Amino acid sequence: MGITLESLGVALAVTIPSGEEISTTSVVHGLVMMFQDHAVRADLIVLPMSGFDFILGMDRLMEFER
Repeated sequence: MGITLESLGVALAVTIPSGEEISTTSVVHGLVMMFQDHAVRADLIVLPMSGFDFILGMDRLMEFER
């Protein structure tokens, strides 16, 4: 797929819904995702979680509300 992981430069700690804290130092810059007819470019922080392809926050989703 040609995806390149880059370093955030610092460790980022994230608390997930289970209450567990996970950390990451990886980001993917400028990934283009297609949603129907819309191309969306985003910088995605990579989390060590299984069962998810990606998670978009509500702030990002609201940008494309019709």
